[in-house]
Amino acid sequence: MGSDQISDTIRNAVLLESLKSSEVEKFAPFLRQIDRSLREQLGKSELTEFKRARLDAMLKQVDGALAGILTQYTDQMQLDLMDVAVWQATAEAALIGAAVPSYTATIPALATLKTAAFRSPLGIKGADGGKLLTPFIEDWSKAERSRVTGAIRQGWFEGKTSSEIIRTLRGTKDMKYADGLLAITSRNADAVTRTAVQHVASQARNQFARQNSDILQGVKIIATLDGRTTAYCRAADGTEYAIEEGPRPPFHIRCRTSFILILKDAPSMGALADRSSMNGQVQADTSYYEWIKTQPAAFQDTVIGKARAKLFRDGGMT
Repeated sequence: MGSDQISDTIRNAVLLESLKSSEVEKFAPFLRQIDRSLREQLGKSELTEFKRARLDAMLKQVDGALAGILTQYTDQMQLDLMDVAVWQATAEAALIGAAVPSYTATIPALATLKTAAFRSPLGIKGADGGKLLTPFIEDWSKAERSRVTGAIRQGWFEGKTSSEIIRTLRGTKDMKYADGLLAITSRNADAVTRTAVQHVASQARNQFARQNSDILQGVKIIATLDGRTTAYCRAADGTEYAIEEGPRPPFHIRCRTSFILILKDAPSMGALADRSSMNGQVQADTSYYEWIKTQPAAFQDTVIGKARAKLFRDGGMT
């Protein structure tokens, strides 16, 4: 592929990040529903007067209400994810068409894209590694419900009033409600949604590569060149794999690492164009650690730690 196609690939990654943000914004009305539901439930009577059985009954109602609201959101998100898959596969077909006008790319069927998205495990490391997409989303919903009902139960045990418990859940106006438990729910929704979108986009791109393997030979991992890139993604940057081999992002929660497709009988796409970094364009075959060598020492210290950065600058660590 030529430099125009590489630029299109980079634009595709930028659009994907924008799409993630759009999906995250869709959680806001559902969060308001949760906030309203909790205030209504807890405002009906004073919890300090509750006996255990009455508290348990109320918590069951709260959990049911939260489950209903979060299910509405996750159902909508999973429908949107299929739009992401189709968009990504179509974008890859356009890139191939621009690179090789004589070739008619095969776009995977929606059923194929859906199977890949929901039956391929997430590549993220840690406790969530290896999970399928649906359990990954459902576990988040269960965790948020458990956090809220647990806070209410703990508040009752400590003798807090309903108003005090609501304040714990919502946060305070002075802190713009960033100190409440619902702010954690919002941040976690952001993380889950961004990770899910990245997973689906990667699986769609991977399925496209499989169905066009007569012209494609593999993939090249592309990390983001800035100070927020994780150690794993920094090390993975620039690695190449055959179509049926190797890991695919997301490698962690909120992962921004992507990959590009490599044509057969052509040099690696990374050798033919520039790539973006946080402070301007660099040669496309520049790896993360080659790039960070050109950055100020203070930045290197912040990203990889002072001791490692000193070894890195002194040639004692690759």
